[in-house]
Amino acid sequence: MTSEFLRYVMKSPDFITYASSKTYGMNLPRLATRDAEAWSVPVPPLVEQQRIVAKVDELMRLIDDLEAKQARKREVQARLRTSALDALTKAEGPEELATAWKRVEDNFEVLFERAEGVAGLRTLIRDLAVCGRIVRRRVEDGTGEDLRVAIRDDLATMGVGWEPPDDAAIAADSGSVLPRWWAWARLRNLATFGPRNGYSPKSVDYPTQVKSLTLTATTSGRFLAEHSKYIDERIDADSHLWLEDGDVLIQRSNSIEYVGAAAVFRGPSRTFIYPDLMMKVRVASKVDVRFVHLCLCSTATRTYLRARATGTAGSMPKINQAVVAGTPIPLPALEEQKRIVAKVEALMKLCDDLEAKLKAKEATAKRLVEAVVAEMVA
Repeated sequence: MTSEFLRYVMKSPDFITYASSKTYGMNLPRLATRDAEAWSVPVPPLVEQQRIVAKVDELMRLIDDLEAKQARKREVQARLRTSALDALTKAEGPEELATAWKRVEDNFEVLFERAEGVAGLRTLIRDLAVCGRIVRRRVEDGTGEDLRVAIRDDLATMGVGWEPPDDAAIAADSGSVLPRWWAWARLRNLATFGPRNGYSPKSVDYPTQVKSLTLTATTSGRFLAEHSKYIDERIDADSHLWLEDGDVLIQRSNSIEYVGAAAVFRGPSRTFIYPDLMMKVRVASKVDVRFVHLCLCSTATRTYLRARATGTAGSMPKINQAVVAGTPIPLPALEEQKRIVAKVEALMKLCDDLEAKLKAKEATAKRLVEAVVAEMVA
């Protein structure tokens, strides 16, 4: 038997599976000599061994060439993607942004090779949106300061206290620069309720009239009603635990990656309650809750919340109500908020379409590879 053929045999899935089943030792797994010697080695004639080795060597060279070409392609693609996204970030106004976005849109499949890469584009869209970079100002919409005064007066009629926001302090906490016609607010300046922690009762394995959400229901940034459990407890009709359509849910404890994750509850009244590891906030009607959600999902807000989480050395860091209440929220006029949300939703739809195409492309490539391998070993 040639040493080259034996080398390929010992790299085969059959041998690796066998060796893995026979290894022992926790810190440094080992394979006993007797177990290695006990494995049945396939031994074709010498001439066939040589032909097999030559063929495998040839295929390996082809694979090496393909990997090198793919690496060069990814390098060029990364430079193009960085340049295109940088143009989006640096665009001075809606027209320049539209031009930069058109360049990205026209070259989606060149700039993005894998579906997971689209996540960065979604983040960039949200970040541009909450800095006033994706829609043109309309003077007739009014200003953020106009809206802030209207919210203050509206909350006063409800008996909700108002703490005048310190624009300079909020801007420093956020690290963002706003258009001059926007204003700053803390989340507490916009809230008619909360933030307030929920309650986590024991679940039951039979249907009841009340469901309690799990953390997974909001981890993705979207509300997913299927991630809930039945509970068999009486919840008073006027309890703060009941969720109403449009309530904002914020995770107060999770891994550092997800602490502060937010979603907007969409569902029927008095059907779901929220758990202790979440906080609920209900915002004033003069604010578009979808825009507030965009702000909570932005990089600036995620950074603000993570920096103020306690216990970050552990697996479940926490943020408290005061931190959440103090979250900086950029505030354009209400009509501008609505136009921003509409634009973001349209752009996210393009991202969804791109992601679906890339996943289909990856699935096709996987099937082709599997077919080639099957043909080779047939």
